Amino acid sequence: MVVLENTSLCAIVKDEIINPAGGILDFVNSTVPFVEEAVIVDTGSIDGTREVLEESKKRHRNLRVYDRPFDNYADSRNYFLGHATKEWALILDADERLMETDFETLAEEQKTYAQKVRRFKIPILNIYSDGYSTQISGLNPRLFFKAGARFHKVVWENVVFPKARDMGYIQVSTAFIKHFLTEYGAIIQKRREWYNTWPIDIAVSDKGVFRSFRFDSPRDCPSFLLWRKFNPERNKYR
Repeated sequence: MVVLENTSLCAIVKDEIINPAGGILDFVNSTVPFVEEAVIVDTGSIDGTREVLEESKKRHRNLRVYDRPFDNYADSRNYFLGHATKEWALILDADERLMETDFETLAEEQKTYAQKVRRFKIPILNIYSDGYSTQISGLNPRLFFKAGARFHKVVWENVVFPKARDMGYIQVSTAFIKHFLTEYGAIIQKRREWYNTWPIDIAVSDKGVFRSFRFDSPRDCPSFLLWRKFNPERNKYR
């Protein structure tokens, strides 16, 4: 089994006992063994996610778990970068998966482009429960040399590098992140009830009209349980 050398898996989670990709235990077991270090930040789970993570530390000695109340996406992600001890960071969410062959591809690409590339874009495949899928760019790069890297924007965040010219060019990986979703209609509801209630930094984007109220947590949104339904398409990617 390949292990990404000198690489920290970084993730923020909240209430992930059940999600379209199989939940938090599936996430840990299918990702943590393939990296030298895993840094997972729980941002206020109340469904048992935090307890599963604590128990998982007994089986995965490279797993480190932290707690931080959620305020926004950028600061939450910067928190895990601050606790990652390896030079490379691999960014994944709890409803995303890489296959073992994807980890093998990434390990080979890191070696092939050593000293030339410090940032990899990993294409994302959105997979819906009806079997429909579409490729997106999403939050990228997902694998990068973390020195000086910072996330910004409270939502729809992105990572910036103070000395990007010193990072070499960005290589597009031939691996794919599989992002599992439920029905398309539930995703529209999620955008309306959660993402579209956040203001976007107008220095970056002036698009969108946002509501004047916002739920304190995704679990407070009326359609939350619809977003979390297991996607049986996940069983085809094991």
